[in-house]
Amino acid sequence: MSIQAPEPSSGVRRTSQRDWRSLPFDPDEAVTTTAEGPSSLTITQSRDGDVAVVRLDGELDMLGCPAVQRALEAAAPLADEIVLDLRGLEFIDSTGLRCVYEHDRERRLLYGGSLVCLVSAGGPVRRVIDLVGLSDELDVRAG
Repeated sequence: MSIQAPEPSSGVRRTSQRDWRSLPFDPDEAVTTTAEGPSSLTITQSRDGDVAVVRLDGELDMLGCPAVQRALEAAAPLADEIVLDLRGLEFIDSTGLRCVYEHDRERRLLYGGSLVCLVSAGGPVRRVIDLVGLSDELDVRAG
């Protein structure tokens, strides 16, 4: 199956080039959710001013996608930028990638900004993103 990105329009605003590794992450003020199912996925949501951070830990597959979608949809209208921190993922399958890609596409169309995907350089998520050719479609940054 091939995922095709829409052609970027001239009105699409790219997010700023902040150093996402330095975002403060305060677990005392974060909201943590654990997706139900046999795979383990923890979703932690926090904010840093106008930036919403959604951190995923564990495994993102078809069972965890609805919870991730809800977290991203809740953050979308409330933040100028959304950082999806994927550094804690040990596994992501095609449905997980599709969930991330579709939210990025929706964010570009509705809000004029992209979803910043923070990944570990050389980690399993980065390898899968590169393998399927989404590294040029998503705003992927090593952290």
